Amino acid sequence: MEFFFPGDFFACHTYGCADIVVEAICEGTVLGRYKRVDIERLTREDSNIARMLRHADVCAAFHMETHILNLWHQRSIDKLLAFLTQIQKRQRRNEFISLPMGRQDIADYLGLSVETVSRALTELKEHGILEFDGTRKLKIAPQAYDFLSLPTNANSNQLMTAA
Repeated sequence: MEFFFPGDFFACHTYGCADIVVEAICEGTVLGRYKRVDIERLTREDSNIARMLRHADVCAAFHMETHILNLWHQRSIDKLLAFLTQIQKRQRRNEFISLPMGRQDIADYLGLSVETVSRALTELKEHGILEFDGTRKLKIAPQAYDFLSLPTNANSNQLMTAA
């Protein structure tokens, strides 16, 4: 589904099947399992819970749409840079951001090879777009958006026009 950060909430709708896989969980993660009827009852009884669940659903839909739109980028370097700017926005930082995942996880998420991700990171560094502080801390230069061939916040109409 997504890379989740501390404080993120998500819901999985299984529709009767139990084929949900969690690839990695860090210390402090809390997982819960609730029946749909119990959740529906809680949302009727507590408007705060209903709001929280609606917010989680909207966030999940936004992240899925953003990921799908990012996969439309033609160049692998665009996919990677758009992904990194999304991570930066989610962490709400303009300085160095911490990547909670390795290059292989990023490659899998973007449908690229780990070698392609490594080459793209190197190219972005050489162009002055990325600055590294270790292997998983980086800063994105303000001119990064000018480097992209497609906008990072494009809607589907903009992408259809650009394609």
